[in-house]
Amino acid sequence: MNKIENNHDLIIVLGTIPSIDNQELCDTLLAKAQNGSDIVLFSTMEDRKLNNHLKLFCKYEVSSEEGLLAIFSKYLLQESSLPQELSAYFDALDEGYLSAETNIGEEEFEEVAELYNTSKSPLFIIGEDLVSHPRVENIKIFLSILDKFTKATLVSLAQESILGEIKTLQEIEELQSFDGTVVMESKALDSDQTNLLIGSAQFAVAAKSQNNQEVVVSFGDTVQNRKFVVDEELKGTIALMPVMKAHSSYRYKVAKITKREVQ
Repeated sequence: MNKIENNHDLIIVLGTIPSIDNQELCDTLLAKAQNGSDIVLFSTMEDRKLNNHLKLFCKYEVSSEEGLLAIFSKYLLQESSLPQELSAYFDALDEGYLSAETNIGEEEFEEVAELYNTSKSPLFIIGEDLVSHPRVENIKIFLSILDKFTKATLVSLAQESILGEIKTLQEIEELQSFDGTVVMESKALDSDQTNLLIGSAQFAVAAKSQNNQEVVVSFGDTVQNRKFVVDEELKGTIALMPVMKAHSSYRYKVAKITKREVQ
């Protein structure tokens, strides 16, 4: 990945699953890890190709990106000289509540902050899960603050700009419920994959589906026929729904999975 050219000793990746979303990025991170860089991944799912090469993996709850970035920013800006308005905002954050909502412990944020404080050339890679989030405008303000007041370089995987004027931060919105079976639009390797729904054995239990079963996936106004395939290497309760072209909206959906009667 040609955007990561400098000798960054710490690379923090937020809001993407590299081996699923961007193989070039995954290969670059593997090479950086082998050359001694510390890699930290914040994501909704484990990355099976990177898992053994990470300094730290922080799994967060689907849709909690705004709260995640709020705590992340607070911990990394503790030693920074901030304007009074920003200092007051971060001082007022309810860390315990946000930590519980994101499902990332405060000790994990402390470990990330320690890695950042001792690094010489940190890099933040911003995934599309942050910039496609419904609360993207507030998220962009956090990113602009990190860009201005930290020593890190920010790189975005999204097409649109993630930085802008530092405006007044809004309160963190209450976490949207993603209870039930959740599917995630992922990049299809070929057109054949667009007929599949790929999940873990744990997801199969939650969805009451069996390997190679024809299913109907329903969310919102969308209804799709897919074949459910169990991937034994996947973990968790989020299934992959490969698409040739991802939508611009947030890619996680609470879906109803039902057995399809094949004539």
